[in-house]
Amino acid sequence: MSEAKNMLVHMVGAGGIGMSGLAILFAGEGRRVSGCDVAFGPSVRKWLADAGVDLLCGHSPSHVEPSPPDLIVRTPAVRDDNPELAAARRLGVRIMSRGEALAGYAASRATVAVCGSHGKTTTSCLTAMLLNALASKTGRPRCGWCIGGWTESLGCVASPPTAGAPFVIEADESDGTLSLYSPLVTVATSIERDHLEHFESFEALVDCFRAVSDRTRGAIVFCADDPVCREVAGGRPIAMGYGFSQAADLRAVDVSCGPSSTSFSLEFQGGRREGLSLPLPGRHNLLNALGALGAAIALGHSLDDALRCLGALDELPHRRFEPIPSAAGLDIVSDYSHHPTEIRALIDVARAGGKPLLAVFQPHRYTRTRALLRDFVRAFAALDGRGPHPDRLVLLPVYPAFEEPLDGGTSLDLYAAMREANAAGLLSVVPELADSVDEVAAHVLSSRDVSEGRRIVVIGAGNVVELAGRLASARSIPDARPRPFHVSFGVQALADRVVDVADEAALADALRLGGRVEIVGQGTNLLPSPLGVRATVLRLVDGPLSFRELADGSAEVVAGCGTPGARLLGELARRGLSGLEFMAGIPGTLGGWLAMNAGTRSGEVGDAVVSVVAFGRNGLRLELSRAECGFSYRACAALRGMAAISATLRFRHDSPDAVRARMREFQSRRFDFAGMRTAGSAFKNPPGGFAGALLEKAGCKGLRVGGAYVSDRHANIVAAGDGATASDILALLEIMRRRVESSCGVSLEREIRRI
Repeated sequence: MSEAKNMLVHMVGAGGIGMSGLAILFAGEGRRVSGCDVAFGPSVRKWLADAGVDLLCGHSPSHVEPSPPDLIVRTPAVRDDNPELAAARRLGVRIMSRGEALAGYAASRATVAVCGSHGKTTTSCLTAMLLNALASKTGRPRCGWCIGGWTESLGCVASPPTAGAPFVIEADESDGTLSLYSPLVTVATSIERDHLEHFESFEALVDCFRAVSDRTRGAIVFCADDPVCREVAGGRPIAMGYGFSQAADLRAVDVSCGPSSTSFSLEFQGGRREGLSLPLPGRHNLLNALGALGAAIALGHSLDDALRCLGALDELPHRRFEPIPSAAGLDIVSDYSHHPTEIRALIDVARAGGKPLLAVFQPHRYTRTRALLRDFVRAFAALDGRGPHPDRLVLLPVYPAFEEPLDGGTSLDLYAAMREANAAGLLSVVPELADSVDEVAAHVLSSRDVSEGRRIVVIGAGNVVELAGRLASARSIPDARPRPFHVSFGVQALADRVVDVADEAALADALRLGGRVEIVGQGTNLLPSPLGVRATVLRLVDGPLSFRELADGSAEVVAGCGTPGARLLGELARRGLSGLEFMAGIPGTLGGWLAMNAGTRSGEVGDAVVSVVAFGRNGLRLELSRAECGFSYRACAALRGMAAISATLRFRHDSPDAVRARMREFQSRRFDFAGMRTAGSAFKNPPGGFAGALLEKAGCKGLRVGGAYVSDRHANIVAAGDGATASDILALLEIMRRRVESSCGVSLEREIRRI
């Protein structure tokens, strides 16, 4: 880039690692640089401030108007309709992508471009560290760099190169701009299927790597163990393969991996160096170090000089198997891995510590998850879910970056594929679904049963990184053990505390304990979080019924909310009281019936209510009339956030035989749940339609995820079979909902409540 040094450059998305590095380079050659983003991490903020970059908050046309910059550089993470980009187009300001701008900056320099599907950040850092160690020994100038990560010894993601010094960059292929580079040396770490949201095919991705190979001015250093790298780079005049295979020119042999270092011997040009040690764990990190050695040799350093500097390669970039100090003594490792090959290597190293693992994985981008779905399943095959101390795997929702949700590319799709692999014996660990980083943090910090003796591995390139910090800052972990409670699906249901409540006084006392409270009866319409319920669960127990006759010939019944519906109906039939016959065969307790205003086309429970006694979360007693309850379709507005303890119901008299006959008639029309572990209807009927018909039209009958399945007799009935987990049911429900939304254009609402 030949523009005048005092030109004004504005960076849209400067808070990203790659963008911040480029801003530092531009500022380092005297340009006036401003940068904006919705947020700046503390490290990025300090680096940019130290470089003299003017930081702006958010995205606004005012960052471009009224004094437009000479150039705007954009991150791929901002959309084309970004207000600053729109303003720049109106004003005719030149806009470049981050990749285009870095390629232009690097064009006139002695650039070492490190590229590849994975391993490039670590290889770039190790290359810069090795070249700087060699510079100290040989008197050559220190290198510059621009890398999507950093180590403590490098201190920052970027440093402008001095005249004539090598310039190490992490060259990104994801947007195709890799093909714009003309490096002095290219290091290709791997070429695997990825970024197919940008490239129309894998061959198009390979062509991008071919382009940078064609434009390389000096040597190409490539991983000879990767067959595609060999095909792209191996036949070129100045090429050096590295790796473990016979095809490598720079070959590591007799490799032995320890928990913190790797010993090996090295074969090169007919010679052998023995007794070498790299102060990093894992074969994959040795492979990355071999790439750095190859780059140093390609720049004219002797192998022996480079090997004498191996001790300088003693740290990995941040979030590459990064141990996180914990105030509570937890064993936490945070890692950026988001490609299946990286994850396999990570798990191999993590397991070397000898502890069972709690792996928390957040997939990165829907397109990548869909394209590499089966590869992700295989990546976790090394986890061992058997025995008394099994490994565990928790899946978070996909981190979208700038993508929209994509069928086949969600965490639910990955979960379903993993459960298929479980059934086929290809994966021994049974994954668990989590909604958020907050939920996982609360689970890990709820009890020493979860974390003690385990290594917690935080995996992914999105906001899952926040989990490591949350866990690290906890001062202590309670010794409390989770308590079981019952739900009708029969899956594992655990809570922090479980309290049985028989009367108003006990309920008021329990509510005054404070903290979050969940109220259950028979657990009929409830599904617990797979990671347990961070609350006190109150179980309303069965109690006596009281009856009284009214002057108008009707009768009232006062019943506790823990009363099973079947028992209540049986007593009504025995006494000849009519009004709830349509509820025959519907599971649950009276409290559950009231909370969701259970019913059929023939009536609703709320129709029989006179009043409900309920307690607020502060233990304050209220008596609500039927009108105050606010009954509506499958809802009771006033009871949200309240704890109902009893209800007064009104019925008319009829003969016991007539009441029983109507109950039998309604029961005969109802789906027979005999032998099934189910909560009944899974989804509410949408306005003017029937959920079951829509689900059947969407092809949901017979669907299965793990041990959960949709009945082949009724598409709105989900049941738990052998080995079913709460995650199975959650995944199946969401897949059903998505199918209806996609094929019928209707968004269904669950009747089953997750707690």
